[in-house]
Amino acid sequence: MNGLRMSNYWLVNFLFNFGFYMMTVLSFIFFGFKIFEIAFFIKTNMLFLLLVMIGWGLAQISMAFLISIFLSKSQTAQIIGYSVGIWMTTMASVMNLTVFSNGDMDPILYPLPTFSFARLMYFMAARCRNGRCISQWSDVESEMYMCLFMLYFFAFAYLGLAMYLYQIVPQTYGVPKKWNYLCNKERKKK
Repeated sequence: MNGLRMSNYWLVNFLFNFGFYMMTVLSFIFFGFKIFEIAFFIKTNMLFLLLVMIGWGLAQISMAFLISIFLSKSQTAQIIGYSVGIWMTTMASVMNLTVFSNGDMDPILYPLPTFSFARLMYFMAARCRNGRCISQWSDVESEMYMCLFMLYFFAFAYLGLAMYLYQIVPQTYGVPKKWNYLCNKERKKK
């Protein structure tokens, strides 16, 4: 991209997006904790909350990279990105309040990071609503651990898939590699 090696482009883009995301999250937590003194922020284990938020940020950026492979215009990417984000968040929230309110989330939804994040936030908010915020690691339920694990697992899986697909899907510039380029060893003749 403009003379920049792709590995450097991906790294800079990732760090830029993650930096802005973390500034937003830290501002959000600061205002909830210090300014408005909301019980959710005061009584919830801060390390657990940060792990959830960091996992969600990694998942969002990875999904954005993956979706961007198939979209060449930034305006189209914005419209699709916001539409998918709003639709999936709405669906995840509604399903947490109705379908999964008395049971575990359907495992088929774990690959969609929005559902894991919404489930974690649902658990944390419901616990605080009942006056039992997650203040210790022993308060974390097994499904919450599973959602947190899946959030990180699929964040890195989607990032790896995006980097792989970028090499093999035809783009505006460059020549795509063969689908099995990772397995082929090119012998350099001296």
